[in-house]
Amino acid sequence: MTDMIFLLIFTAVCCLRDLSAGKIPNSYILAGLLCGIAFRLLSCPDGIGSGLAGFLLPLLLLGPLVLPGMMGGGDVKLLSVIGLFLGFPAVLKATLYSLFIGAFLSILILVRKRNAYQRFLYLMSYLKEAAGRLYVSGKHISGLSGPEETSSTAFLPYRSTGSKDGEFCFSLPIFLGLAVYLIHSDIIVFQ
Repeated sequence: MTDMIFLLIFTAVCCLRDLSAGKIPNSYILAGLLCGIAFRLLSCPDGIGSGLAGFLLPLLLLGPLVLPGMMGGGDVKLLSVIGLFLGFPAVLKATLYSLFIGAFLSILILVRKRNAYQRFLYLMSYLKEAAGRLYVSGKHISGLSGPEETSSTAFLPYRSTGSKDGEFCFSLPIFLGLAVYLIHSDIIVFQ
């Protein structure tokens, strides 16, 4: 149980740093990974296998959202550290809790800012542009397009530079999702 309390405190520290600086430093992630490896090697009964699968799951599921800027790289790496500690089936549950909490908080922010319609229009515009680029890219790959279309197949970021309107610090839902998972699974019990 002390290892899970450490993980909860570690996640809280990463969350506070993310909220204050807008980024989770790689040094924090490295420290978390080293502690997770030590935990797995020294005191975890199911060994490194489940921890490795738990580490890889967030990278595979959420990693593709980092490239277009829909999710921060530090958030995915933080979930991977959590996965190293919890192992495969547990990190999936903690990630789902985090996603549900993140969705709920996002809805609250949309209601508070009264910009749900604008955000929806932005998303639809992005999806239309991305689909158009995929179509052009597909034609280019098959050899049917000319060199003039190669510039339009460049990677399309979700947020425009300097746009703070759609930003959301996802490390908070990650921390809350981990806490809910640990409490719901009776790993941390308040007496």
